Order: sequence, then C-alpha cells, then structure tokens
Amino acid sequence: MNVSYGYDVSLDDVCYLISQKQTTDSIGNKVKTPKETLCYCSKVSTSSKEFFSANNQGLKADVTLLIDTLSYNGETKVKYEDKVYNAYRCYGRADGLTEFYLTESR
Repeated sequence: MNVSYGYDVSLDDVCYLISQKQTTDSIGNKVKTPKETLCYCSKVSTSSKEFFSANNQGLKADVTLLIDTLSYNGETKVKYEDKVYNAYRCYGRADGLTEFYLTESR
C-alpha cells in the first residue's frame, strides 16, 4: 500500500487497541475491565512538525503507528512492544489508514 510517506507500508507489526468493557460483579457493582484487541500496524517516523506540536501541548510524541481504519473503534489506549500508550491524536486518512500519535502512559 503506497501512502503519503513516499514508500510502501506493510502492516506487519502488532499492537493491541485497549477499550474498557463494563461488567457487573457478583454484588451488582459496575466494573470496568480493559479489553485488548489485536491490530496489525506499522511504526513510522514521527515528523518534526508533529514532535514540536505535541511538545507545545505539553506532550511527548513517543510513537506514531499506522493501522487499518476498519480496525479502529475509538480506542484511546494502545499497547505496543509491551508498553501502554495514550493516543493524543488520531487521524483517519483517505487511503484507509489511521495515524495514531502516541505518548507513553506514565
């Protein structure tokens, strides 16, 4: 798949999109449990413009991932290479991919 980065991108890496599943425990309390959904992705370089834009918001642009837009359901947390990240910006592109800009959860 050719994307605007000027080279072919292969979604051959794996991340997990983390959503919150709400359940009820044995005494009726509502409990939120994280649910991880496997998603194929590609790690791409974070542009200097994005890095400085995040810095102006008090964030550190740690990782940028591309995923198939059909895999994305509004999740704001991503597990990648055994680290959990918060998505501070998601951008759906015209080519069927979504760019995830991530900062490490601290």
